[in-house]
Amino acid sequence: MFGFNLLANLRILREKTAAIFLSALPYPEADLLAGIVLGLKQDLGQELYAQLKTTGTLHIVVASGYNVSLIGKKPINFLAYLIGRTPAVIFGLLMIWFYVFIAGVEPPLIRAAIMVSVLLLAQVLGKKFNAWRAFLITVWLMLMAKPDLITNVSFQLSVAALLGLMMGDSLFASLKKIPVFGPDLGETLSAQLMVTPIIAWHFGQLSIVAPIINALILPLIPIATQIGIAAIAASLAPPLGAILLYLVYPILFWTIM
Repeated sequence: MFGFNLLANLRILREKTAAIFLSALPYPEADLLAGIVLGLKQDLGQELYAQLKTTGTLHIVVASGYNVSLIGKKPINFLAYLIGRTPAVIFGLLMIWFYVFIAGVEPPLIRAAIMVSVLLLAQVLGKKFNAWRAFLITVWLMLMAKPDLITNVSFQLSVAALLGLMMGDSLFASLKKIPVFGPDLGETLSAQLMVTPIIAWHFGQLSIVAPIINALILPLIPIATQIGIAAIAASLAPPLGAILLYLVYPILFWTIM
């Protein structure tokens, strides 16, 4: 009963958080931002959802590992100067896992939260962090806890995309030299290379323009995410929250266009 009430309350809190975006932005920009920050997709509308799927950009409305690292790392680095590293890490871990539950406890979030938690604990214990080791530990823990995740599309895409990003430095190092879009194009191609077979298998379609479109919008998604999270934090002072959301509108409009 307690678990049910907790999940119900978290769902209500998630909807109230999304309402902050809906109160200041028009459709579909508000719903797009709710998808980017909170992973909410049910209000996107059939047309926009279909367009995101067709162009290979549906992943931007899935609360991602970037969101987790953004919520955890920057506040921790700031608080470390004020209260010390260990208390800051404890507070950061609490924020990370609270966000995971707010955003729907999806496999990509759990995967990212475990990896970031391992990174933070390694820092506190004075141990060297190894990304590949943390990746393997994370996948093992998730599959041990829930073996049927192996057939979960979100889990497969999250793991494959992370593998692509981790191998991207060696695969597309030359692309990073291209001004403006080079680094993001390299990362996009790395991730796309790994997730393409999975997308083709599960959805029966591929987008040949996905790498280009992703390169045009992905550099802006982190900015939209940061402003969206800041707007939530500033919602206690409604004018400030609204101003922040007005600032993010051009990015959302460009993404939809």
